[in-house]
Amino acid sequence: MDFAARRHLAERIRRPRPDHYRAFGVCARNLDWTLGPFKYVIATPVFHRWHHTAADRGGEKNFAATFPVLDLIFGTFYMPAGEKPDRYGIDDREFPTSFGAQLLHPFTK
Repeated sequence: MDFAARRHLAERIRRPRPDHYRAFGVCARNLDWTLGPFKYVIATPVFHRWHHTAADRGGEKNFAATFPVLDLIFGTFYMPAGEKPDRYGIDDREFPTSFGAQLLHPFTK
């Protein structure tokens, strides 16, 4: 590969992509960012946290990885104003606790 081709490849790798927001872990940080009216455009840490709550508290909502407008379209957007999730995880008491068992769990049903 000649110098020009390597340079072009390097530029393509460095070029910002829409998924950089998630790639740098901003969405999974413990930040109370909601971005005001832009919460419908870009997924925020608070939006992401609601996805990880129990099902009765919004855990079966907010499936969009980057663009919450998709959840608005499909009726799965959930982010109550002024509230934050109080607990996370699943309520399935039979769900394995070890990492290896969790990897195998989908194949045991």
